[in-house]
Amino acid sequence: FFVFPSEITEMFPLILGVVVFVQRITAHAQVPWSGGMGWQCMEEHCHDEWRKCETNKACLEMMACNAYCMATWNNDPTTQKVHAQNCTLKCSASFEDNVTDSYFGCMFVNDCLTLPPINESCPVDQLVPNVQHNASLYDLEGEWWQHYGYNALWDCYPCQHIHSMKVYNASLWSYTYSYEIYLVNNSLETYQQTWLLPLSSKTGVPVNITYDYVGSPHIEVWYILSATDRYVVLVDCSYISTWVNVGSIVWVRPNTTLTQSEFDDIAKTYAA
Repeated sequence: FFVFPSEITEMFPLILGVVVFVQRITAHAQVPWSGGMGWQCMEEHCHDEWRKCETNKACLEMMACNAYCMATWNNDPTTQKVHAQNCTLKCSASFEDNVTDSYFGCMFVNDCLTLPPINESCPVDQLVPNVQHNASLYDLEGEWWQHYGYNALWDCYPCQHIHSMKVYNASLWSYTYSYEIYLVNNSLETYQQTWLLPLSSKTGVPVNITYDYVGSPHIEVWYILSATDRYVVLVDCSYISTWVNVGSIVWVRPNTTLTQSEFDDIAKTYAA
């Protein structure tokens, strides 16, 4: 995964100054560009959030850090821009606080912040017919460990643990998970979050999820391809602004070792 050189992290204040200068010129010139911040939009919709951000060290460092990631975006040869996205996630995890969440959340919601495109699409037409006909959120209830993942970034964080999947009340489903995430200094930090999702008992259909992750709104669609008492196979498509990520995971019950027969069944599921 992407590693930040120490000399780059020391230059974050200088990087931020250059980015702010260039972006303000771009805004006044009204030059269209792919990826970045719209300063006129920010002044109109997120003025108060920016005033707090510009005096907040963590918020400014996150901006500078992400600016470096965007500047090196085209250097990433991977299909889903795995290294470039990992760069931005390291920034977000390293400098997140309430001020940064509020500022970037406002910028995303009001379309003042755009992301460079990822040339990936979700194979919806292929996935929908292969959702297990009797599968639903209730098949995911309980505790799981994530043993295997397809997306080299989102599905392969160390120690992905689904602590609890359960009914929260008559209309909500509770999902608590954790994993370890790399920071810009390349140390690992445990990240844990609980989502409250719309409760649905529908079977054989994709599961739609909306949540906030380190200040940015995410939409996910889960396609449960196989659900058993011991493991679950699902494909997920996630949408973050202009980014589309496709992943697939195998959740396994605690203290469970899959048999060769189960591996064969999983292979058949993917082959379909």
